[in-house]
Amino acid sequence: MITSFDTFLGVSFKEFIIKTNNYCNLHCYQCTNLCDISIKSTNDNIFRRKKWEISTDDLVLFCERFKGIGEDNVHILTGAETTMMPVLKVREIIDVLEAYGRKMKLRTTGWNLVGIGEKHISKITQGIFLADHGHNKECVDECLVWLKTFYKYRVKAERYYTHLNLREIAGHPANKGKRCLWMETTFLLEDIIYPCHNMPWLMALENTTKVKDELREAGWSIYNDKIVEVLKNWRTTMPGYVDQKCLNDCWAPMHNSIGKSVKITKKRIDSLCKRRKN
Repeated sequence: MITSFDTFLGVSFKEFIIKTNNYCNLHCYQCTNLCDISIKSTNDNIFRRKKWEISTDDLVLFCERFKGIGEDNVHILTGAETTMMPVLKVREIIDVLEAYGRKMKLRTTGWNLVGIGEKHISKITQGIFLADHGHNKECVDECLVWLKTFYKYRVKAERYYTHLNLREIAGHPANKGKRCLWMETTFLLEDIIYPCHNMPWLMALENTTKVKDELREAGWSIYNDKIVEVLKNWRTTMPGYVDQKCLNDCWAPMHNSIGKSVKITKKRIDSLCKRRKN
């Protein structure tokens, strides 16, 4: 019998987000992955010092730990940019989730979506969402044309041509003692399960691993063979520090009302679409 995350967690669950990597073909200043900061070992920000990709073994472990739990819920594959990883790695990720009956959605800039191939893209049954930031519109439109030739599920181009300054927003916490998405949009990053998808971004902007460290210490890691019980009892296993970050420091509820929107522009190092041989 399959139990949904809604029932398991006792919340109105929306989606489970799986981060696949931390590098992208675009380098937008508003990026919650801080992709405007090029990856190099000497960076001040510890989250932009080396490339990272999800371990297939870790993904299998997650599926094994939660076998029979949440398989009917949507699992979003997102990066930075998933299709920048080696094609075989992306296909492997899709195959693992399909083998365990996990429903998938993909968010992508479209960089090498075509390269993944019809067979594997067709396994993503909950939709393909393409991020069009203006300068990569041609790539997104090419993907839309290609998907129409075979893909039977939902396709949407999310056209965002302006953005806000995340660093400015982060200085204006909005929750004031109230929660918005707590345990409704859960996030797997490396081996840690985060109770909210905003937590990793807040941690990265603050340039500290304390949220991750506190969650790991409290057993919120897929390496913990008791992770199912830990997550089931999240109201008591949640580290106090993480709880307070949500209540006092999160900007998400008001991010659309802070600062002035500016146009997203192409950066010199952007690669808009993978070139394919004729």
